[in-house]
Amino acid sequence: MIDTNCIVTPYNDCYRPRYALSNPFWERMRRLVESGEVGILSLVRDEIVKGMQEGDRLDEWVQSVAEEVIDPRQNSAIVGNYGEIMRYIANPINAFSRNAQQSWMMDVVADPWLVASAREYDAAIITFEKYVKRIPNQPAAGAKIPNIVREYGVSCVSLFDFREGKNF
Repeated sequence: MIDTNCIVTPYNDCYRPRYALSNPFWERMRRLVESGEVGILSLVRDEIVKGMQEGDRLDEWVQSVAEEVIDPRQNSAIVGNYGEIMRYIANPINAFSRNAQQSWMMDVVADPWLVASAREYDAAIITFEKYVKRIPNQPAAGAKIPNIVREYGVSCVSLFDFREGKNF
């Protein structure tokens, strides 16, 4: 399951489609999504589209994988996982700040759905987010995917460390 930041960051920083050398990256990513090797959620697609500027060529890539987009809200097992994750975030014993809780509970945020989907599909999450060490007796300011997945037996891998065909 791929996080929004692993599409947007390469587009913004490295692989603009106008650069000929970037075309192999986008073509390979498209084939990985089409083959099911990499899953892209509807919420990730929506986050990408929401952040696009007029004339962004990333829209072409998003359209090229439109048929492969997964809507996790249509799968009852994923919805159940999502509810469990929301209860975990909201539980005071887990010490997430009110801001962290509210950010993950917004309807348009892909992160909890990524975790819920990866858990259901026994998949890793491809993300640039990093694990944040918690300070004892202080609420976590934010909820990061690598911190949350540890509770659910899901792994994370950076886009740079992702290897096709390997189940992390």
